[in-house]
Amino acid sequence: MIDRVDGVFTLNAIVEIENLVRPLEVREWEKVLNLCASHRVLHKRHRLLLRRVKELEEEVEELEKSVDHWKKRFDEAKGGSV
Repeated sequence: MIDRVDGVFTLNAIVEIENLVRPLEVREWEKVLNLCASHRVLHKRHRLLLRRVKELEEEVEELEKSVDHWKKRFDEAKGGSV
């Protein structure tokens, strides 16, 4: 029912939960609570990935500025020595 590698519910497990009929037994409530926990984990991972993407975008921007700076310096040096 659960993908043990990541602790994330499979689609079949989610469909099974969607088909539950009330009143729920304890075992069924556990499935629902596990799905909620799985959702929180995925949401947290998503936020962390978005934060990392932003950090990488900022790093790329800094590297591009550095490359532009050194290209300009190289072109100036090349132009001065000709």
